[in-house]
Amino acid sequence: MGAKEELYSKGLDLFDEGKNEEAIEQYKKALEEDSNDGEIYLAISIAYQQLEDFDSALEAAKKSVEFDPKEPLVYTNLSRVYVKQGMIPEAEESMNASRHLSMGNM
Repeated sequence: MGAKEELYSKGLDLFDEGKNEEAIEQYKKALEEDSNDGEIYLAISIAYQQLEDFDSALEAAKKSVEFDPKEPLVYTNLSRVYVKQGMIPEAEESMNASRHLSMGNM
């Protein structure tokens, strides 16, 4: 297992323990190894949502879509963040993108 994977795994463990700030620190260290990993940005977004830091969650969610545009889950997550921000049209658009990817239509 490489350094990125170890840091990401440690972040997941911390997240599971409810230690969201510490998890984010580990995820960010993992990004230092590979800054183009959409899965890590997704994890960061989810941890920020747990902290109710929806601006940071939105920023990370957008990055996850940028780096993993064929993964339905990143659009579902982005939709959830948009809902928390009161951005309903954007939320609906993101959820539609997730559905299309899930059905193989994109």
